[in-house]
Amino acid sequence: MASRVPLSLAFLAMVVVILTVHNTEVSAYVNRYHHKRVYLGRHHRTVGTSTVFSLCRRTDYPSLCTSSAGPQLRRARSVAPTVLTASHIRATMVRTVLARSLATKLVRSRNGSKIYKANINVCLDNYDDALSNLRDSMKSLRSRGSHADLMNNLSAALTDFTTCDDAFAETPGMRSPLAHANAILGMSAKNNLALASITH
Repeated sequence: MASRVPLSLAFLAMVVVILTVHNTEVSAYVNRYHHKRVYLGRHHRTVGTSTVFSLCRRTDYPSLCTSSAGPQLRRARSVAPTVLTASHIRATMVRTVLARSLATKLVRSRNGSKIYKANINVCLDNYDDALSNLRDSMKSLRSRGSHADLMNNLSAALTDFTTCDDAFAETPGMRSPLAHANAILGMSAKNNLALASITH
């Protein structure tokens, strides 16, 4: 079980570039999905509460889990698993938009072969699909819908991130410029599944 998420200078620089080039798109998405106060109904407030840190210890990547929760939840004396799950899914959605923004920039660049750009387009399609699956997961949480549907949607999002890497892996000698972003997304997706498993 890993407890640290390596963030290289290259990845941090990538995020800075994304935020600079695609500031409007990313900011709009962050404002819509990430900085909203998490509210899932009064029935979620007291059932099975625990601290963010104790819940995150039940995930594969606790450090990523706690950082995704945000300062407000980390300061809370108790947090319902459903609320933390929603916060983590929302953070994954923001990371997906960041990765999608980088992919959009790469596919519009004059550099790169047709196969290279075709692989980037595969990633773009899968990022869109992942966002759809993550949105459906949020709907399941809010509506107290089928737990099986929630887990299926979260699992599908994880598969989307893997499929992006597979497109490059199947092209000999071609390295994915999105590999690091997908690694973080994969870890985030696995945490989503771990957190969602304790909301049932």
